[in-house]
Amino acid sequence: SLWATANDDLRPVMNGVNFALVDGYLDIVASDGHVLVKSQKSLADKVKMNRCGSFIMPKKVAKILSGIIEPDDYVNIEWNDRKAHIDLFELDIYFRTIEGQYPNYNSIIPEQYAHEVSCQRTVILSALKAVAPFAPDTSQLLSLTFEGEELEVQGEDYDFSLGAEKSISTEGFEGNPLTIGVKSSNMIGILSKISTRDVLLKLNDPSRAIIIEAIDDKNDDEEFTGLLMPMLIND
Repeated sequence: SLWATANDDLRPVMNGVNFALVDGYLDIVASDGHVLVKSQKSLADKVKMNRCGSFIMPKKVAKILSGIIEPDDYVNIEWNDRKAHIDLFELDIYFRTIEGQYPNYNSIIPEQYAHEVSCQRTVILSALKAVAPFAPDTSQLLSLTFEGEELEVQGEDYDFSLGAEKSISTEGFEGNPLTIGVKSSNMIGILSKISTRDVLLKLNDPSRAIIIEAIDDKNDDEEFTGLLMPMLIND
């Protein structure tokens, strides 16, 4: 989640990683307003919890922890309204949490979708990386056109009469062709943090967010969701 945090002096709560403990689940969330990533882990029967709550971890602390904590490490986390303590083996980490209320991230994740498209993660990631250099440097705009069992990724820089396109195979799309604009670095960032073979893209229309989920039948204890706000495509 760390890479999706913001650098916003006016909204400091967006500059950290939000930890929310609710009903046996731990949500780890970060967003800069254009992209949102949420990792939800089931903690039932695995940890001791005495109440629900949340805190916002500063970016610097999250960066340090991500470099020293291994996937199977067991940690103890305690926090109040102002500070937190993490007990990691013989290392005690203390830090001041970011004050303020994190936005209701669940409210911006659509509950219904017009289309659900699945594809291999490495295939779509390779297509994005291949076409991204041909997009405008300022906007990094790529167009994704879904039609039948094909997704066409296109980038074009009109200032230099430069462009490229690449098509890949997908499954599940039905209906009329749909074209959505995305920022290449954000979509590549989400896909790069997923480790599963396949991903699911949930779509509505060109003005609404794209949802990217990992498809993993083997791990029911963890769910990853990436939300990508669309960009305007000038015809």
